[in-house]
Amino acid sequence: MNASNSTPDAARELRQVHLTMLAGLVVTGGGFAYLVQTGGALDSSPTVATVVTIVSIALLAFAALVLRPRIPARRSDEAPNAYWDALPHRRAVMALWAVTEVAGVLGAFGYFFTGIVWPVVATGLAFATLLVFRPSSLEGAA
Repeated sequence: MNASNSTPDAARELRQVHLTMLAGLVVTGGGFAYLVQTGGALDSSPTVATVVTIVSIALLAFAALVLRPRIPARRSDEAPNAYWDALPHRRAVMALWAVTEVAGVLGAFGYFFTGIVWPVVATGLAFATLLVFRPSSLEGAA
């Protein structure tokens, strides 16, 4: 198909990005868990685990309390594709998802680095946050 004749489906593309971020978090967490179980952690410092967990949860709070309110609900007369075509909506949701992903990867790295499971809580919360802030829930009820 000629690229000039096709129109991108913004809603579908955002759903694909969202699923990719979820999958990336699962693969990263699973990979680090495998490495810890087979090779051991690099350091078992409870202080490092606590700091990483607190930073990860603070990032999640920032995403939920500061970034999420910046994403407007879709108007009832607006199609999902038209909603996601708007650059401000896409920028806001990508910032939300990126901060959430960073929190999850940081938690997974904290587990890999320390072998202590506290940071895994932050990774699980990040995964849950990505599930809650999926494209359909961000659009709002039409």
